[in-house]
Amino acid sequence: AEIRAQFDAFARTGMRLDHVDAHNHMHVHPTLLGAIVAIGREYGMKAMRAPFEPFRLSVAGTVNAVVVAPWAARTRAVLRAAGIRTNDAVFGLNDTGRLDEARAVEIVERVREGLSELYCHPAAAASGYAREEELGALLSPRVRSAIERHGIVLTRYGDVA
Repeated sequence: AEIRAQFDAFARTGMRLDHVDAHNHMHVHPTLLGAIVAIGREYGMKAMRAPFEPFRLSVAGTVNAVVVAPWAARTRAVLRAAGIRTNDAVFGLNDTGRLDEARAVEIVERVREGLSELYCHPAAAASGYAREEELGALLSPRVRSAIERHGIVLTRYGDVA
């Protein structure tokens, strides 16, 4: 009922649904994933994030590799079997609230072929997380140059689903 209520609430906004994910990646739980896929299809869901970050990118990634990666791999398999587009990798999970220009350049230089997502929470003014630094990283000429140098095509879920 709660999953349907969330989709209903989003549908009432009139915005186009381009992908689905959940707070703290709760959507990787098998029971929730099954319900989200079933109900989401009724609402036109075509893409969903699988929170898989290559663990060697940060120390915190070891926890990700041990705890999250197996669930993310299962999520990707379920989504692909259901014909729902999902990412091959997501970068920035282990750097939540701490993504700066240097880290963004490092991530760009490690992106491989496939659909990758850069996970961040940029803002012009915020407390807690370093959201201004994350915004600065996204707007950085150094990051843009690295993207161009590596031939990365920027897109969004709505364009690939």
